[in-house]
Amino acid sequence: MTDPGQSARRALGALQILVLAVIALNVALVGVQALLYRPLLAQPGSALYIAEPLALLAAYAFIVAIVANTASPLRRQTLWQATALGVFVGALEIVNLTLETFSGASSLLTTAPFILGAFVLWGVAGGVRAWQTNSFRAGLLAAVWSAMLTMLIAVTYGFTLGYTSITRLEFLESHDPDFLASHWADLHAFAIANQFDSGFSHLLGALIVGLLVGTLGSLVGVLGRRRGGYGRATVFGGATPE
Repeated sequence: MTDPGQSARRALGALQILVLAVIALNVALVGVQALLYRPLLAQPGSALYIAEPLALLAAYAFIVAIVANTASPLRRQTLWQATALGVFVGALEIVNLTLETFSGASSLLTTAPFILGAFVLWGVAGGVRAWQTNSFRAGLLAAVWSAMLTMLIAVTYGFTLGYTSITRLEFLESHDPDFLASHWADLHAFAIANQFDSGFSHLLGALIVGLLVGTLGSLVGVLGRRRGGYGRATVFGGATPE
């Protein structure tokens, strides 16, 4: 007879391997892109553009390895809920990036709902999970994990555009004041570096915003549950009987 706990641990292990594989794919996308266009390395400050996303991807891998390893039943359920939301919001971010890259009508009005909507959904994930478990930490984990997966999906798509649509990216960057201010003479190299920089900022932003909205949402969740008489809020576990 199959042990349900063992099956759940195996499923989570498979999820962990999948997420780590996506991180490894992003590392490869950055590394290969840099090697394929050697003039990039000759541009001033280019090494930092390459190192930043790689360092943050390594940090993501460390977090995934720690959080998803030998998780408790409460954490496993939290991670699966957050994974579902992260994949959904990640799909929305792909739509957003597609509009930004290929739509001539792209503007703040069209992209802001996607960006702000992601922030809200991460916070809601934290709040809902904190209310369900009466655990601030579970809520914070739900928000941060969903934010991480959202941006891993978005960044993977963004780095892939550097291979499939570099001409379009060069056209967009040719009108960017940052290109003129960079003193880079190579537009192709700047378009690649901008992709790396965008990936870094999105990955870092997901951690920061996930922590912020996760903290707020989790506080609302545990305090709301306590006011509802379901038990005292706790940092570590489930509901504490009154």
